[in-house]
Amino acid sequence: MRRLLLLGIPFLLAAAGGCKSAPTPIEARASAAQKLARVGLEVVSDDAAAMPPAERVRWIPCRVVPGFPRPPVPDHVDGYLITNIDRSTGLTRRDMESKIAAWKEGERLIFTIVRNPYLSAEPGWYEVNVPVKLPAPPGS
Repeated sequence: MRRLLLLGIPFLLAAAGGCKSAPTPIEARASAAQKLARVGLEVVSDDAAAMPPAERVRWIPCRVVPGFPRPPVPDHVDGYLITNIDRSTGLTRRDMESKIAAWKEGERLIFTIVRNPYLSAEPGWYEVNVPVKLPAPPGS
């Protein structure tokens, strides 16, 4: 038994040395915002999106980057909310930010995007499920 325990210690040390900690929520939020900008979506503040406090933990407010050549949704003055990724159930904003932060170049995610109802002056509802492929960063 002692020999088995001694043989297992180097394995555990090697395994622990290769582990990376998960990004903090702030790091995931920043990484998600950078990756969304690469596909033409700019994350905006909750206040700018006029989101009620209860909704701020659920969705990611954004708008189309001005002049972006091929954004996933048409530019609109009211902006948008990312409400889901890959048609998963029960995702929070933090879950979506982590999923976007882990998004790799060439990989495709399906975003559910709705027009921001908190700023919308138009009647009606706009929702789209749009597949978006993450391009390489500029200059690479």
